[in-house]
Amino acid sequence: MKHILIASICLILFSQISQASDLNKLNADIVCDKSVDSEGYWTTDKDLLDFVKAAKARGLDCGAKKRSNEQLKSLAENKEFDPSVFAKKIYQAFFDKNFDQILSLYSVNFLIGPPEKYIRSAGKTFEEVYGKSTIKDVLNSKGEIEFDRWRSHYKLKGTGVYFRNLENGDIGIYRISHTLPEVDLPSANGSLWPSNNGFLKPQCFSDLWLSYDNYEIFSDFFKIKDDLAYFAKNIGKYFGKEIYNFEPLKTASGDKVSLARRTNHCAKTDEYYDSSPANFIKVASIPSSHCDRMAPNMSSKCKSAFLVELDLGEGYRMGRYPLAAFGLFDNNDEEIVIPLANFSDMFDAAIYFNQQ
Repeated sequence: MKHILIASICLILFSQISQASDLNKLNADIVCDKSVDSEGYWTTDKDLLDFVKAAKARGLDCGAKKRSNEQLKSLAENKEFDPSVFAKKIYQAFFDKNFDQILSLYSVNFLIGPPEKYIRSAGKTFEEVYGKSTIKDVLNSKGEIEFDRWRSHYKLKGTGVYFRNLENGDIGIYRISHTLPEVDLPSANGSLWPSNNGFLKPQCFSDLWLSYDNYEIFSDFFKIKDDLAYFAKNIGKYFGKEIYNFEPLKTASGDKVSLARRTNHCAKTDEYYDSSPANFIKVASIPSSHCDRMAPNMSSKCKSAFLVELDLGEGYRMGRYPLAAFGLFDNNDEEIVIPLANFSDMFDAAIYFNQQ
């Protein structure tokens, strides 16, 4: 029995030494690829920790970012995480209708629902931000939880409040469904937007690509000095000044990219543009005074403007519904549609227009 035990120990040691030896034989790029997580930090995945040890033993930094003290604290809390206790904290925050309490429970990567910036700037009550039905659902849950197998995360029972406990230390609420902000604009609906050349068609609208590449082409050509994200968010300010030519631009591959669309083309024909939605819906009407402030360098006054949700349709862009403001203007005996601003979601739009 003693000999069997010794043999087993030797086998385990040999296996560990063999594994370590195998890792030392691997190319540094492979070791680093396994050692760093998708966010650029040393991985905390227990199945990959041997790669981290191997990388550090070989003096490889793998370009890994250093975690802040707050992140390290979060990682430590992660190990002690009790979803039932966390759910009770969410329940209590809703019961107390306390913004500070609920925001302290938000994930650092909060995805869906009222973001902190909106809550701090909107000047609205707890009921106005989260909605009476959401608050009622949370209170009816009594802080009980259920596991969402589809998302592999927790949620308060019978609610749209989801939270998670990721291995990278990201703990918190990441989704509060069924909450929509109020935008200080007259409401609108449908897709009937008249122009001199008939009702606007989907190809009258340009969309901001997920990669921002189409806006970057314009930024580079017209030598825009502002940050690309700011340029895209406030695109209307540049038309008529930095963007002095509304013609499409050619890419290195010879393709054309356009932001402004002429209504005598887009409203009268089914001409294909470089990027056009399959459909669009007017969400809110933008007063002409607002529109003129959003595009102050245009040579004519804004004729009409709307906050529009674009449906990008099927294909590689399927599932995206960008939100943007567009304005209709006369320009050199032609009528054009230009983007005024691009928004990440309705909360982003609410923050923008509520501050106008």
